[in-house]
Amino acid sequence: MAELHKPLTESWDCHVHFAYKDKVEGPRRPTTLEAFVIDMKKAGITRAAGNVWAALSPKDAAALKQANRDTLAAAMESQGFVIPVVMVNPHFPNESIDELKWARDNGIGMAGEICGYLIKHKYKGKGFTRLMEKAGEMDIAVLIHLWEPRQGAALARQFPGTRFIFPHFGARTHTDILEISDLAPFKNAMVDTSGTAVFRTGVPEHAIEALGAERVLFGTDYIIDEPVSTRVRTELACPDSRTLELVMRENLRKVCRIPPSQ
Repeated sequence: MAELHKPLTESWDCHVHFAYKDKVEGPRRPTTLEAFVIDMKKAGITRAAGNVWAALSPKDAAALKQANRDTLAAAMESQGFVIPVVMVNPHFPNESIDELKWARDNGIGMAGEICGYLIKHKYKGKGFTRLMEKAGEMDIAVLIHLWEPRQGAALARQFPGTRFIFPHFGARTHTDILEISDLAPFKNAMVDTSGTAVFRTGVPEHAIEALGAERVLFGTDYIIDEPVSTRVRTELACPDSRTLELVMRENLRKVCRIPPSQ
């Protein structure tokens, strides 16, 4: 029987997008950094890792660089609430490698979310290969949205020295259990709990059981998905207090190399 436990006083979200200087379309989406932080705190989330909305699909390498600088500025303005994540884009591999170096120099331990469906990239080619290999060499984990079946296991196999975080439990359809099981042998593959799969019976529990609590991170994909329900469902999937700590906070702390005192 699962141990009864109280929710943590701290919940760290590994996967967010937010407005800063850029305009975000959609109903009731917060249009300022301050409104984003207020929304997240209302949802019981105390820190969040991500980047500005403009980083998702920059028009060129200069826009990519500016989005990363805006993300770091937003993190500073948020007084520690935002954990900055560097964006890279395989259409600009050389500039993206420079951004990885900049991120490393600024203590940033995570890159992404690379969204192939937005930037129209298939995660193939020499530029993409170099970018993933460099991320591994610099020990920067890559949050990357999958858009082909069984793609996560293929990437983890191709780049054994690179740590991947696959959002939405690594699935793009209703094959969550199958996709999670595919990832189990690859120690460099992690998943986050964002997306609709978290609400399917048994999916987050299976992820924790199949991958181990150290390879599952709480994430909401805010401002796309509503954070309260994702947080509560993820907490309920954790069978004990130690698992709760790992999934809801400590795994992200380790990925982002944040000291215990911070």
